[in-house]
Order: sequence, then C-alpha cells, then structure tokens
Amino acid sequence: MRDEVSAVAGGAVGTAGIVSVLLVGDALAGHRIRPFAVVATFVLARPDATLGLLLFAVLGAVGWPVVFLAFRAYLPGRRDVVRGVAFAVALWVGDAVLLVAAGTPAWFLGVAFVGHLVYGGLLGLVYGRFGDHALRAGRLG
Repeated sequence: MRDEVSAVAGGAVGTAGIVSVLLVGDALAGHRIRPFAVVATFVLARPDATLGLLLFAVLGAVGWPVVFLAFRAYLPGRRDVVRGVAFAVALWVGDAVLLVAAGTPAWFLGVAFVGHLVYGGLLGLVYGRFGDHALRAGRLG
C-alpha cells in the first residue's frame, strides 16, 4: 500500500481510537465536557458537537497523517509506532492548551493524553505495517 494511503488508514484507525477514549471520558463526566463541541467552538465559534466531531475526524484521518509523513524522519524512535506516539504527544500539547482555555477539568487532560497515545500508536502501527516502506524492508507479505 502506498505510504500516503497507509498513513491515512492509520489516521482513520487512530481517530476511531481517540474518539472512543474521549467519548468514554465524557460519559464518565456525565456528558458535561462535550469535547467535540469544544473543537467546534474554537474553529467555528459555535458549540456544535456534530460539526466538531466531523472536523476532528477529517483532521485526524487525513490532516495529521500527512503532517506525520512530513516529519516522520525527524521524530524520535526507530519504529513507526514509537514515532506515532511521539507525534501524538506533540499534538496533545496543543490540544491541552485548547482544553485549558475552554475550562476543561484537569483530569480530562489525562483522558485526552491517553487518547492521544492511542491515536499515535495506531497511526504508527498501521502506517509501519502496511506502507510501501514496510514492503521494501521485508515486513509485509
């Protein structure tokens, strides 16, 4: 599979993972945090959870994987799963700033951190396993 396609596939799988973690965290908070409404508020200036989820999914499945590909060689770690996690930790720092600005409880920053670890791990795992570079390295097939 082309590296670009495998990165997007990894981003889609990773996005499903982080969305699951964030929804569980929101459920534990009695659905008071509404993380996707927070995303929409920062981007669209209105708290629409559906649009926020759509923006989050497109960025997570397509946007961030392209950035990951651009910076992959500069990320720490020899394995793509480690690079994916390092990349996601950097994304979490930016996300944490937005969550704090939105008045999100501190414990939810931990939930978001775990979600980002899941996202990065899955992004790197899928990309590392199915990309063209894996075929050239003899890890596929």
